[in-house]
Amino acid sequence: MTIQHNTITGSDLHEPKGVASAAVNKVYVANGSGSGTWTTIGTAGLANDSVNADKIEDGAVGTAALADVNVTTGKLAASAVSSAKLADGAVTNVKLGNLSVSATKLLGTSGNGATTDVVSPNGSGGFTYQTFPTGRVFFFNPSTPYSFSAVAYTKVAPTTTASAVNVSVTEATTARLTYTGTSTVKVKIEFDSSIKQSSGGDQDIITAIYKNGALLAGSESTATYISGDFVQVSGTTTATAATNDYFEMFVKNLGGSNTIELNKMAMTLNCVGV
Repeated sequence: MTIQHNTITGSDLHEPKGVASAAVNKVYVANGSGSGTWTTIGTAGLANDSVNADKIEDGAVGTAALADVNVTTGKLAASAVSSAKLADGAVTNVKLGNLSVSATKLLGTSGNGATTDVVSPNGSGGFTYQTFPTGRVFFFNPSTPYSFSAVAYTKVAPTTTASAVNVSVTEATTARLTYTGTSTVKVKIEFDSSIKQSSGGDQDIITAIYKNGALLAGSESTATYISGDFVQVSGTTTATAATNDYFEMFVKNLGGSNTIELNKMAMTLNCVGV
């Protein structure tokens, strides 16, 4: 009985020609002349349109099979690889070595910064470390007020106490706040005081903030002081502060040279911008 080869099924089928001597992971490639050889398939044998995501199952291509030299940026067209094609589970922290992504690669920053710094845009497409300073000094002594006269502007200079919660500000015992940060910043200076004069008549007294020994225009507050009564005065102003700029409170008595008594004062510096 004649048996046609194309009707053979099941256990009667034989392995492909030459499989007994073929090496592992080789495939039989036709040569177009009625024969072929057992070989590997190179990249040239994989046309771009013949291999797509549907034909590559997750379990079939391991990281070991994709050597760095085989997959280059030139082979990954921008349109071919999108965020949707990179599943969360496919790119892990282990694949991003510590040396690949570091703080120094945040454009514009260098070093580690200070523990109180924040990162801010620098206006040029990069970033910079930024300090947000704060500081406060105060004096309060009702039993022994600080006494002085102030025909001209005179510094209010009792022995002050530091807040001890300062950042990039020196809180001196001489009623002075000094900015010690490295970046130029915008700051707000607030002050309040309790002052008395006893000349026998009412007198107008100005309280103001000085920066580096010069009056900050617009910081002045004027009040009429009734003889023998303490008057509470407060005020606020803004200024730029560079490294080692300092701020103090000054008083001027428009009514004369009689003694002024101060039993309370406080001055606070806070950052309001860069």
